[in-house]
Amino acid sequence: MPENPTKLNRGRLFGDSFLSIAGLVLMNATLQFALYPWFRNAMGDEGYGDLLFLLTLINVIAIPIGGGCNYARMKAEATCRVPNGDYHRFLLFAALAEVPYCLVVTAICVPDASPLFRLTFILLTWMMTLRYWGDVEYRIRLCYRQFFLYYLLIACGFVAGYQLYRLTNLWPLALLTGETLGVLYVYLFGKTLKTRPFATSAHPWRAAIPILTLVGANAVSELIFNADRLLLHILIDGTAVTLFYIASLGGKTASLITTPLSGVLIGYLNRFGGRLTRRAMGLVTAISLVLIVLGTGACILGSYILIPLLYPETFEMAKELIPLASLAQVIYFVTGLILVILIRYKSSRCQIVISALYAVCFLPIGIPMTLKLGIRGFTYALLSTNAVRLLVSLAIGFFAKTEPLPPRAEALPRSDGAEPTDV
Repeated sequence: MPENPTKLNRGRLFGDSFLSIAGLVLMNATLQFALYPWFRNAMGDEGYGDLLFLLTLINVIAIPIGGGCNYARMKAEATCRVPNGDYHRFLLFAALAEVPYCLVVTAICVPDASPLFRLTFILLTWMMTLRYWGDVEYRIRLCYRQFFLYYLLIACGFVAGYQLYRLTNLWPLALLTGETLGVLYVYLFGKTLKTRPFATSAHPWRAAIPILTLVGANAVSELIFNADRLLLHILIDGTAVTLFYIASLGGKTASLITTPLSGVLIGYLNRFGGRLTRRAMGLVTAISLVLIVLGTGACILGSYILIPLLYPETFEMAKELIPLASLAQVIYFVTGLILVILIRYKSSRCQIVISALYAVCFLPIGIPMTLKLGIRGFTYALLSTNAVRLLVSLAIGFFAKTEPLPPRAEALPRSDGAEPTDV
């Protein structure tokens, strides 16, 4: 812990941010600019749209569960440290629930799928859930060199996995290879997954409440974030999914910076003993607006340069959507940075409020506008609801009650009386 917990080490923060961003950029660049274009070339627009739809059905359950546990564990590090067994118990129950979910999804969406396809689909869901949970190891310890190696290994796994796809025609296997290598890395070289993995605290509800709150909030956000793959596939077709995905690709790359920065930010904020004042929120607001303007400009420019190279056959149909789609995605990801700050300083219930308003705004707008105006109507709806999410998040940051937290809280006792800290 820093000598003065009310001050952040800016030099180390910059270095950790660079390593974190570099690792995640490497992994996502492998996905967005290598693996996904390979899939698109092999499957065509319709088949690739179907793949994105199925992958989204994995994302909307695996990312909220794994990521929700991850952020709940990070929040607990600042309030009441909880043994990892409390989270692993929840993840075990979630894994059991994911099996019938995956079987239903494959039965409805791919009725002629082979048993091997169904098995790899389930395994991919499990591994993705564990991968989103596993990197809490490096966020808590602020060990971002290992974080970089972690994502480097996952990226290599994706490339190797594509070769397996070419041999087997099982696309889940390509992603499963990378996800599994990441989980194995955490298991072999970390403590989170193997040190007393099911040793629970004497007060498991202290972990269960924030887990359920953050999983629920993340599930709503993930559903709407992936609404292009869900709504467009259901209301139009797989080709529409591909078109919007390509149009918003530049905006989605904003996550290459905001996602790792979120992890570094919450890791340091957990060791920061200050308060979230209105003056600080004013600075957060100003930085957010600058990021939105600069990020959108960079994403639009990058889209017009890279997309013709990656998707030359589809670019002409998607190019008119690029500016609005990029703005909508950048607003979404910048808001994610604000939500990380709120996780640290505000009640977890604030995440539910933001997600509920997000859903209430999107559903009655998104469906009718998509039916009436097609992909363009969906883009308008997504942009407007993401702007509402941003404004509500800022309002909560300014006016909701701040929870004063110590720099590092006392740990909850384990149910067996042993040392509770696993990381």
